[in-house]
Amino acid sequence: MIEDLTDLSNRTRIGGRLSVWIVCTGILLGLVVLVCFQRSLDARASSYRVSLALDMRVLATNVTFYIREHNGVYPPADRWCDELVAWSGDDLRNVIGYPAGESKRCPFAMNPHADSCSPPDLVLLFESKPGWNQNGGPELLTTENHQGKGCTVLFTDLHVEFVKTGDLAKLKWTYADADDANHPAGSTPNPRD
Repeated sequence: MIEDLTDLSNRTRIGGRLSVWIVCTGILLGLVVLVCFQRSLDARASSYRVSLALDMRVLATNVTFYIREHNGVYPPADRWCDELVAWSGDDLRNVIGYPAGESKRCPFAMNPHADSCSPPDLVLLFESKPGWNQNGGPELLTTENHQGKGCTVLFTDLHVEFVKTGDLAKLKWTYADADDANHPAGSTPNPRD
């Protein structure tokens, strides 16, 4: 009988160790799956950021050619999507958000204060919630496409940049913003500037 109790005790010890090993292995595998899933989400978000940046670069190219053919003038802000699609044709439809037969939804908006004489760091186009011919300022800007980390911006010198959320307040939307940056409060601008 004592031998039976000793044998039962040894089996329980081995079974207990095996149970702990199975639980630990399960937890470890769960963590590995969780990390892989998170990386997959990060890769998808990064892919979307790259996609929007590429779309913005296509828009920059189209704006470049548009202003060359229109004496240096940007499309009118209140109908910029219509103007660019009419000017460039169907190639631009997929970039600014509507394949043939679907509703017009562009994920970008235009700054109505931008023109061909604007300082190079003034915002021209920026990410917004989907719409059509949207124009305005920071009130339309969204960071939702990138989990609040920032947004893609096209500047009047036609360079594209991903601007982090912490730097959005530094964006220049009007000539006054650009002047404030060049001439701090209380200073007198140099007429030769």
